[in-house]
Amino acid sequence: TRQHNFISVRDGEDVTLPCNIVRNDQDEYKSPAVELINLGKIGEKAQSKSSRLSVTENCSLVVKKVTVDDSGRYTCRQFNKSGQQQGQDASVHLFVINSEYLQHHNVFNLNCLIVIINIKIVLITVIKFILLFFFLSTVHEHKDDDNKVTLSFIQDCLPPQLNQLSKYTFVICIIACFFCLFVF
Repeated sequence: TRQHNFISVRDGEDVTLPCNIVRNDQDEYKSPAVELINLGKIGEKAQSKSSRLSVTENCSLVVKKVTVDDSGRYTCRQFNKSGQQQGQDASVHLFVINSEYLQHHNVFNLNCLIVIINIKIVLITVIKFILLFFFLSTVHEHKDDDNKVTLSFIQDCLPPQLNQLSKYTFVICIIACFFCLFVF
């Protein structure tokens, strides 16, 4: 069975990459390798990172103040004193997350924004139907002899309690509509 060790960390943080996972699929990876530590010493190509790299007593690699450039696959290969490899390679996949990107594109904020936009669309649609219903229920169409259409409010025909109710409901709907449009 394959074992995968994935570590995610934000840039600027310290991370310890363990050297304790045995993997059987090392031949599948063909990407170029850079030797960071050899026999406990920092390799030539890792000199620029030397102040940020160290090895623990159990051979785990410590990277201080990681950057996005530190992302990638790290393989631990242990050798005995005679140069023979001991056991299988252990690999860790490091993912460094750019903190600045998260501040501007926070997934939580993005999901909230999507929910708010959806709520706004639903509320506006509902309010439009309510306004249309109250408008149509309070307006009556008349045709005179010349086929001219005139609209007249039928509030006078309603009992006073319903007249007041429809006015208040209409005002409440307008306030709710403006609230939805400008608050969200």
